[in-house]
Amino acid sequence: APRGQARISHRKTAATSFIYEDPPAITIYAIDTGIMESHWQFSSPSGGPPRAVWGANFVNNITEDEMGHGTHVAGTMVGRTLGVAPEARVVALKIFDAESGSWTGVLSAIEFAVLDAESRNATSRSVINMSIGGGFYSTVNDAVTAATDRGVTVVVAAGNENQDAADTSPASCPDAITVGAINGFDQRAAWSNWGPTLDVFAPGDDILSAWPGESGNETTSLSGTSMASPHVSGLVAYLMQVHGPHTPAQMKQRIENFATQDMVQDAGEGSPNRIAFNGNGDQLSQN
Repeated sequence: APRGQARISHRKTAATSFIYEDPPAITIYAIDTGIMESHWQFSSPSGGPPRAVWGANFVNNITEDEMGHGTHVAGTMVGRTLGVAPEARVVALKIFDAESGSWTGVLSAIEFAVLDAESRNATSRSVINMSIGGGFYSTVNDAVTAATDRGVTVVVAAGNENQDAADTSPASCPDAITVGAINGFDQRAAWSNWGPTLDVFAPGDDILSAWPGESGNETTSLSGTSMASPHVSGLVAYLMQVHGPHTPAQMKQRIENFATQDMVQDAGEGSPNRIAFNGNGDQLSQN
């Protein structure tokens, strides 16, 4: 199994297998660069509904992933062989073109995700992943809080500046699940943000996932808290599938309580020393 999958399904470092249970569908909204939904990782082996669908575009009229980042993130969440929650589905909400995005697009995408989840009466079975970030911006933090108040769990990247995540958004939002990055040795990645606004760490260094390309089955390895966050979004989706709906506060508590404790080296001042853990299938009922 890919190293990230293996790490969150075992308590100990350096495990290589990925253990999970098969569950009913959950939706993850990827606020990102779009997704190459035709990639093999998002195909259905039984001819059922696709794992990745296009939701909305808040930046231009090009309905494809121009950067690759969103496809990579989505592969970690729901990919057939690379995903943490291969039975979930992901909805692409594009806020970046080939160069940049805007907070306005982010705010519109959050509102779209919540309204879509509400229209399906599925807020407690929906997750927003935000592998994005910038300087502190209270309006974005407030939008994340509003989404959680309406029942949608939000998972965000801590950021890659090796600084206190309290100075960035949306990582500083107290209602989000904020994810820092570790490497393959359970060390905080040198660039990962840190601090008390983090909730958990997950693999984020040299992560293999889907990548846009002509073959439709290309992969590449990327590093960043952008790669750590989707491990936890996938984990949230998986736990929703196994245990049924939870409120965002309950899910945040479950992620924190069930995490592997005191294994992160150099977690950073004020950081929680927790590594995301999926329960290894048969251990979930214990917590």
